[in-house]
Amino acid sequence: MTSYKEITEQIGDQWVAALKRAEENLGSFVAGVQESRSKIDVPTPESITKLTESFQEGLPKPSEVVEANFELTNRLLAAQRDLTLRLLEASSAKGESAPAKPAAKKS
Repeated sequence: MTSYKEITEQIGDQWVAALKRAEENLGSFVAGVQESRSKIDVPTPESITKLTESFQEGLPKPSEVVEANFELTNRLLAAQRDLTLRLLEASSAKGESAPAKPAAKKS
């Protein structure tokens, strides 16, 4: 009989594979869009260029936003896991203990 952990690993593997396929397809799509844009010469008024540049000043890079949010999410998930394991241990009617708490990852 397949264990719960094995099932979740299989599902996780499928999700990761789907994300990788999406990433590959997105790369092809972006390349096609960039190629198409290079063939079309649409002039951009200077006022729009200045507005865009002034708006972007002081904003973090998109990659910084992604990294910061994923770091936060990892910390929140670790805290949620720890709390859940403590609650399971405290609510165990038979005195069975929950699995050992994994070591906290320091960053």
